[in-house]
Amino acid sequence: MRIFLLGIVFIATTSVLTAQDLPAPQNSAALLRELDQINKTAETHEQQRRSEAISRIQSAAASPSASVELYLQALAGTKYLDKHQDFLDWKQKNQDVIRHSSYQNAAQLQLRYLLLGLLRSEKHDALAQINETLAYLNSLQSLHFLDEPFVAPPTQKGYQPQPCPSDKVTKEAADLMGKSLLGYPIVEWLQIKDLLPDKDFSGAAGDYFEILEKNVKSPLKQKNDPRLTGVWDLQITTAMTHANATKDSQKAVTFKTEKLPNLLFGKCADMAAIGQPNRAVNEMVALIRAYPGNPSVPDWIEAAKHLITNTPVAPTSGTNAPDSTAAATNVLNSPEATAPQTNTPTQSR
Repeated sequence: MRIFLLGIVFIATTSVLTAQDLPAPQNSAALLRELDQINKTAETHEQQRRSEAISRIQSAAASPSASVELYLQALAGTKYLDKHQDFLDWKQKNQDVIRHSSYQNAAQLQLRYLLLGLLRSEKHDALAQINETLAYLNSLQSLHFLDEPFVAPPTQKGYQPQPCPSDKVTKEAADLMGKSLLGYPIVEWLQIKDLLPDKDFSGAAGDYFEILEKNVKSPLKQKNDPRLTGVWDLQITTAMTHANATKDSQKAVTFKTEKLPNLLFGKCADMAAIGQPNRAVNEMVALIRAYPGNPSVPDWIEAAKHLITNTPVAPTSGTNAPDSTAAATNVLNSPEATAPQTNTPTQSR
């Protein structure tokens, strides 16, 4: 009971003391200088960490084999830390997987995308990286990472499944590319998670369409950049090629009848926003004529009418759209006008 009462007295006394402010520091100038110095030291340390990570990753990204080697070092230093024999057993068991060209390509692509994130800065932002990002996406496509991964048929009596062809992506390589960079062994091993961008940057190196949306289209939209329509064309063409290449005929039909029209309308909406309302109206009317039975047609018609009767003023490049443009764009981008039947345009594959 005595201890309890002492505790109450202590709390009461502390409350009185904390309610009274202390005198202003007499050495405020020196204190400010110290805080500035601490901040500069922290910034220097962060820049040093970034530079060291960039140097190490750039060196490994020079070749697929070196990329895999860095990945294995990181795996040994994270998941298999203090489990060296388990790591050797895993490596021996998966030696054919690791040696396959698609797995090595995946490791190299991961490093290339990781570099894009580490090289971001206020001056070298997502907009400044557009060409680099598009080059990366081109590699992602040319190395077949948009295709369905190769899965060997099940072993049957008297049948030995053939190994994955060198120009096909293995399931293990596809899985590697689908992982988030934040959970990537190299990011954990080098402790660089905090150095990656937190905006206009997709978290997965293998998600072609999300990278196109977040890393490319988003910064272009923010600046009303006229290159935006060309990126829409790239997305539509790539998605169409991907759908036509699928072995699932129903999936291809669904794309042509549902997802493609919504992608085309999304392009029209952004076309109007960047100062091309007349071109947007022409393509919108063509879309309506081509898909008269689409459930979204009433909303498309409303948006087209709004553009015709409220022609927006062309926005200045690098600035926000004027009020009239914003009003038209709000109609074009309203959920009712753009919502597809299955996925949104930015999720269409």
